[in-house]
Amino acid sequence: MLLQYSFDDEAKAGLADGRITIDADCRESKIAKLYWADSAGVLSDYMKIKELELNDGKATYQMKSGRNIPQTATKLICKMEEDTCETILEFKLPAAKLVKNEKPNYTFFLLTDIHGAGDYWQNKSNRDAAFADAASFSPTHIIISGDITNAGQAPQYEKVKEYVDAYFPQIPVFFTTGNHDHNTYVKDLSADLKALDDFFIWQTERNNRLGAKISDVTNCRYDTYFGDFHSIFLNASAPENKFGLGEDQRNWMEQKLCESDGNGLPAFVISHFPVKGKTGLVSLYDQQYFSDNDAVEELLNRHNCIYVSGHTHYNLDSDDPSVCVGKNAPSYINAGCAVWTQNGYDETGKDIYIPERCMGQCVEVYDKYLLIRGRDFTNRKFIPRCEFKIEF
Repeated sequence: MLLQYSFDDEAKAGLADGRITIDADCRESKIAKLYWADSAGVLSDYMKIKELELNDGKATYQMKSGRNIPQTATKLICKMEEDTCETILEFKLPAAKLVKNEKPNYTFFLLTDIHGAGDYWQNKSNRDAAFADAASFSPTHIIISGDITNAGQAPQYEKVKEYVDAYFPQIPVFFTTGNHDHNTYVKDLSADLKALDDFFIWQTERNNRLGAKISDVTNCRYDTYFGDFHSIFLNASAPENKFGLGEDQRNWMEQKLCESDGNGLPAFVISHFPVKGKTGLVSLYDQQYFSDNDAVEELLNRHNCIYVSGHTHYNLDSDDPSVCVGKNAPSYINAGCAVWTQNGYDETGKDIYIPERCMGQCVEVYDKYLLIRGRDFTNRKFIPRCEFKIEF
């Protein structure tokens, strides 16, 4: 019986990229499950890494895209079940791959697509689970990158205020707009843009009262600082609801990025729509990206920044990366979805929905790096395939 892990880089501590090989004398077993573990067994605060189909007791799996080994992991474990018997294989991680277990300076959460008052499927229970789990970490702040409401109506904004005050009474919460805040997707019903403006006034007053000062609030765009990190929040809609940033907002974003370029830390740019080809689902629809995507990407490439998006309800428990770590280039993070996730499209182009799961990103801030840890809120566990390190 064999469980082998051949790393792409044997010397890089914490980097999980490499090839996992299973060769087991369990011919009746059809499924192998991979987990991170320590001396006591499977890490209780992590979900399984991957479930693999065995062919005559054999399987291989490639960890890739710069994923990280958890700080507390010392082993890789493979579990296989055969009738009433369970076979467990272990691979002890070499000392060079182990990660120093450090305490973060502070923690915050990236959430997205909360679709306030859109309580179809399991949205309400999922939203409650996401907010409750995030609050349990006592984060310094929460960022929600768009689709605040389900259809941009005043009662929905009031409901979101209730959610925020109930779960995060002393925690600053920062929002960007999404397509559902500008477009109702309901025939003969327009979004209430005055209610949207009033919501951002409420957000500003609330966060200022909690000591998180917001400046330059214009047309739902603004910036602020968390510690030494500059954070720039963008409005998801250009004139005529084309879902582009537009030249005026791009110029404003560039001005803001220039203000913090020299401090050695990446600025966070928070928006709703992903940049094409970076993180989130590869879309069949142009509307998934800003209409001025190329101009936005060119602008970001000139600056030291981390771009955070939502919109695609991306399943963070996926082989496709939810974080793209830039090397001398911007990094990109997709924040999943707080109400339901999506697993791509079937052969006819229809969405494959996962209504029972909701996810987000837990960001831990250290002296010289950020640890981005995907969180499954329904299971209250971290997602192994969504753990990435951004150094600065």
